[in-house]
Amino acid sequence: MTNPWEEISLSDYENHMSLDSVQQLQVMNRMMKEQFDAYPAPPGCPFLAHFNQ
Repeated sequence: MTNPWEEISLSDYENHMSLDSVQQLQVMNRMMKEQFDAYPAPPGCPFLAHFNQ
């Protein structure tokens, strides 16, 4: 049995989730920012430090 989610392209999924009527992408972005603000990246961790600006 195939998973129907595997048939949806990432761009279609992200475009749908960012619609004003859905707002899922915006909510997830806000939640991740809150997490990065609450738990700063350790020094020397360039990938995570990028998000902690």
